[in-house]
Amino acid sequence: MSYTLSEIRNGTGWPQGARFALVSEQPASPTDQLRALLKAGLTQAQVLEVLGEMSPDAPHFQDAIQTARDDWALFSNDELEIDPKPLLSPCPEDGGCWVSAWVWVPCEFEDPETGEQLPLEPKSTQRDPFKAKG
Repeated sequence: MSYTLSEIRNGTGWPQGARFALVSEQPASPTDQLRALLKAGLTQAQVLEVLGEMSPDAPHFQDAIQTARDDWALFSNDELEIDPKPLLSPCPEDGGCWVSAWVWVPCEFEDPETGEQLPLEPKSTQRDPFKAKG
């Protein structure tokens, strides 16, 4: 179903209660459309969830996703997290698949009350991230 610009402007032509917003009369690039959606409240988590759902390879790589969770995230002391629907980048020539993950990095933050720069305490003691698990 399509709507004329005048129908969009005056709010007629679509179902009662539907929510639409005219961002521009000119067609916007996909990047500009995404920026407008983010400005309107779309969150990074929502974007990543949709991108993960759209991955055509997701059904074929459930084992790789589970292996990433079991072999990497599980033993990371919450320093490595994998989304429920991660982004995937298959590498069949190398016999594997890249699975997107979040890595915790300690850093400084500004105390909202004093404005003082404070270091964040690491979640765990220093460890060798490349040490093979036993």
